[in-house]
Parts: sequence; C-alpha cells; structure tokens
Amino acid sequence: GQMPVHAAAREGSLDVLQYLYGSGADCDVQNNNGNTPLHLAAGKGWVEVAERLAAAGADTCIKNSKGWLAIQSASNGGCFEAVLKLAQHGS
Repeated sequence: GQMPVHAAAREGSLDVLQYLYGSGADCDVQNNNGNTPLHLAAGKGWVEVAERLAAAGADTCIKNSKGWLAIQSASNGGCFEAVLKLAQHGS
C-alpha cells in the first residue's frame, strides 16, 4: 500500500522524510505499483530529495511493477537533473 514515506517523497517533503527515516521507516518500501520513495521523488523531479535518498542508502537497483529503476522513472518524467544525480550514485 501507500505509506507516509511514499506521500512525502511524491510531494518533495524532505523534512517529513527525514523525520520518518529518523523514526525507523524503511527507505526501500514499495507501494502497490512497486515504487519506492526514490522512484516517486525522481519521477516528480524532486532532485534534492532523490539525491538525499540515494546518498542515505536507498537501493537504486529496485525495479517497480513496470520493471523500471528509479533512474528510468526520472527519465520518463523528464527529470534529467535527477537522472544525472542518480547516475552519480550508481543507478
């Protein structure tokens, strides 16, 4: 299902994400479509959020139900700065 970390990532709410992860939330939890918070942030163009998630250890190799990595979600969303940042993190 949809978790608070998914909503925070989709909305680009870095402060909420930091609070949730500080409280023990799973940074790689997948929603019903297989998207992680990293997929959602990258696909919406929240570059700083995506970069912080990747730097904090979010798995850049998780595929969603379409078989896409977060970097592909960023590309599909036209978020090329996020593509570049994720590529720097080994995606």
